[in-house]
Amino acid sequence: MRYVIHVAEEKGGPFETYGPYEDYPTAHAAGMVYARQGKDVSLYPADEAAICDFCSSPLVAWSYDVEDFRVGSTEWGSRGGWAACDDCHDLIEKGDPRALALHSLRTFFTTNSQIPDQPEVRSHVYEHIRTVHGEFWAHKRSVRHI
Repeated sequence: MRYVIHVAEEKGGPFETYGPYEDYPTAHAAGMVYARQGKDVSLYPADEAAICDFCSSPLVAWSYDVEDFRVGSTEWGSRGGWAACDDCHDLIEKGDPRALALHSLRTFFTTNSQIPDQPEVRSHVYEHIRTVHGEFWAHKRSVRHI
């Protein structure tokens, strides 16, 4: 899947679009250059099809309204809603963050085959998923079927 980044001087301001980048890690790295300069950066799939923000399934059926957030003191966070497939929606509605994070981890290496599935990488990815999902749980407002 290809991605683009939107870069603005400030949140809500006019932005420039860069990309498309061939994969998420490349787009993320490009966005970090601007984020470290204090610019507002958003990353979006370049293709029109929505995917689940938790497991990357193309079978999106739910949209969660989530308050914008930043992850700790990093330059990255989330803006707007999160898409979810039925499987991830069920885990969210059951209130099971651990199961949701493990499901996301299982699908991550299939979706991102360019990233090696090695113990130290898996551990790092799992911690990142738990951190970002923790912010999702803290900032989610409502859900609607789409």
